[in-house]
Amino acid sequence: MNKDSNKNNQPIDSHVELLHYECEQALLRRRFEEPLIEEEWRKWKKQNLQKKRKKNQVAMFVFLLSAAAAAIVCIFLLYPFLKINESVVMKTIYTAKKDINTISVDEYTENGHIDKKITIYKEKQQTKLENGAILSSQVADYSNLQVGTAKTNIVTIPRGQTYKMLLNDGTEVYMNADSRLVYPTYFCGKERVVRLRGEAYFKVRPDKDRPFIVFTDKTKISVLGTEFNVRSYEDSSEHITLIRGSVKVRIPEIEKEILLTPGKDIAYADRKYEIRNVDTGLYTQWKDGYFYFDDVYLADILKELGYWYNMTIEMEEVPSLRKLKLHFVADRGETIGRIIDNLNAFNSFIIYWDRGKRKLIVRKKNNKS
Repeated sequence: MNKDSNKNNQPIDSHVELLHYECEQALLRRRFEEPLIEEEWRKWKKQNLQKKRKKNQVAMFVFLLSAAAAAIVCIFLLYPFLKINESVVMKTIYTAKKDINTISVDEYTENGHIDKKITIYKEKQQTKLENGAILSSQVADYSNLQVGTAKTNIVTIPRGQTYKMLLNDGTEVYMNADSRLVYPTYFCGKERVVRLRGEAYFKVRPDKDRPFIVFTDKTKISVLGTEFNVRSYEDSSEHITLIRGSVKVRIPEIEKEILLTPGKDIAYADRKYEIRNVDTGLYTQWKDGYFYFDDVYLADILKELGYWYNMTIEMEEVPSLRKLKLHFVADRGETIGRIIDNLNAFNSFIIYWDRGKRKLIVRKKNNKS
């Protein structure tokens, strides 16, 4: 019986032992394997982070190496251009002056002191002076002046404006921008004398007994009754252009006296003069509100723009621009932006406009680009 009992209990005991073994193994895994797994995870994470950092460092190195190579290529390609720019010489054609936007008339006493200063505003219709002269935004009229003591006046015209003077003898004087005329309120004596700096068109009232004389810094112009234009800015050649009649030009510096006939122009500078047959419109269209240039150097055109718009002009000092002549016509009422667009259409140069500094910069255009 005992033998049979033992035989029957063998499987049960085997199962119990197996179960007991599995429990022990489970307890052992619970106690030891979980910490080991966490440790392995930390090791793997650390190794992976190190690999990432190394990969990023390699990528950064490759990026910096590529950037350096690109910079070297750019410098190599741009070097000729940079070298050219270093050697560029700019010449100032005209320098803008302090803004003075109003026409002014200064009246002087016999002792040479300013007795009265009159500012002529565009908005104000007219001012009548005690001597009978009438000043408006367009014209100063001294033709109906009451006879009295003659006083010396100076009228100053700012950039961007023109003005008409009707003198006491009936002579008409059209003043261009940036000009000044010294004149008496009443002509007395054997001569009618005025002094000009800048540009003016004279339509002189005939008087065979009293010649009309215009003094500039360089010449003396004597007429009896005629029409002519005088251009006498301090930074350019002086021009006297005769439209009709005759004028006698005296140049004291070289002790020369010249008689001009209609359609002729005399240019004087540096003790040298030249007389030419000209299209008089070239020198008088400004009076009618136009820029008119025919076969004129670019620098001279730019200088004229500087007078009118009161802007500093700088031009690249290269033969191709210095020798360039153009035919160019424009309305003086145009904006400077429109003028620049029209000039740039010639395609031989390019004009940049620095609004803040009131400056035009003229550079040779690279047509190959």
